[in-house]
Amino acid sequence: MKEIEHLTEDSGKLIQISDLTASLRCPHASLEEAIRELQRDIQRQLAERQTNDAQLNVLELTWNTSSGIQNMTVVFSKPEKRTQWEEFFAEAKQKLANSLERSQIPEFFVSVPIRKTRAGLQFACASPTLGSQKDVWVCNSDGYVGQVCVLSLVPEPSVTSCNGVCNARILCVASVPASEERKACTNNIIIIIPHSRPTSSALVNVNISIIDASSGGGVAKACNSVVNSPCKSSERKGSFKSTEGAGGRQQGINSESNVQLDSGSSSEDSEAESQPERGAPSPSGSSLTPNHRQQDSSTSTVADGEPDNQQSTMWLGTEDGCIHVYNCTDNIRIKKNKIKIPHVSAVYSILYLDNRVFVSLANGDICVYSRDRGGWNVSSPLTVTVGTVSNPVVKLLNVHGKLWCAIQGSIKVLNTKSLQIDSQIQISNDSKPITNMTVLNDYVWISVQNSAHIKCCHHER
Repeated sequence: MKEIEHLTEDSGKLIQISDLTASLRCPHASLEEAIRELQRDIQRQLAERQTNDAQLNVLELTWNTSSGIQNMTVVFSKPEKRTQWEEFFAEAKQKLANSLERSQIPEFFVSVPIRKTRAGLQFACASPTLGSQKDVWVCNSDGYVGQVCVLSLVPEPSVTSCNGVCNARILCVASVPASEERKACTNNIIIIIPHSRPTSSALVNVNISIIDASSGGGVAKACNSVVNSPCKSSERKGSFKSTEGAGGRQQGINSESNVQLDSGSSSEDSEAESQPERGAPSPSGSSLTPNHRQQDSSTSTVADGEPDNQQSTMWLGTEDGCIHVYNCTDNIRIKKNKIKIPHVSAVYSILYLDNRVFVSLANGDICVYSRDRGGWNVSSPLTVTVGTVSNPVVKLLNVHGKLWCAIQGSIKVLNTKSLQIDSQIQISNDSKPITNMTVLNDYVWISVQNSAHIKCCHHER
């Protein structure tokens, strides 16, 4: 600004000098030419300074939104105001960085060496298992074989097994929970026996209430049924409650008089009460004897273990286009894969979301697997084309119910209900692809190949 002021003053003085020169009576042509040359030089410097000064008043801002990269131009009245704004902005960034540094830094616990069944194996991917076992499946590959090491975290981190599972490189692994129907169908069955003592020939009118455990004690579905359960004495007061939860079936007896039910029959009433009353069917459509336990079919368990659809599984995607499915509780040393799903191209990423499994392939397609009561429908999955052969989907991420698909330097947001692309976000303008993504609250953190910068996107719900 001072330079512009000085040049303006000099230009005014040269005008005055030019007027005085014109009043000279002696020859002064050379003097006038020198004055005009000096005036032209000052005017040129003044124009350059004014142009540069205008550029100093402008600030270009760029930020990422859900619709892509947007630019904003901010024009300040003076360069000093722009400089002051930049200083305040840098100070705010520094204060934010200092506040983040105050958070507790995670403490390094221990390093666990992973055994290798052959030389050249390198770490590929890992995923924790679901359920009671606190394990982590660590996958190693060398391009020819795939190895899985089971890392147990209880009581301390240690490798429990390390075995080869396939003759291809493992590219991804994901844990898939058990069927949600098991939780949704778990009911509480309450059998309430009246307090009044029936006659020896009468039958007890039982009120059965079935309460959905998943609804947190919601509306009970009640039905009356006559059950052949003779009552011999007043000791049969109270209520019998049978509850099955996630940890197994629990039976408890709640009685107002702190006495237990006697389900046995006396000798004088056994013959009269051995047949149910006609025209009064039981809940299951057949007569119930005193020794018969009322049990909902959906809460029954298998003696030899749970069905396959009611167990958490691990899905391993390989470079040869296969998905190997294991139970989380399987000992991979002695058990083979439960399911093997072949594909036409390599499996890059696997993600479980809303009772479905999304699988991205090297040809740009995303296969969507769903399941029913019998298990996973692996024969006819839905296929959605999101990328191409040259630009496939390399990473999948669940961001508040939407599927973020990383394709080279951009992200396509897939609506999991309509299986249509909602929007596209450009992360990198060059050819560097996205390597990893993770979400925390409403922020998605993204890393780009061969870049020391981590990019953060804010997700608008």
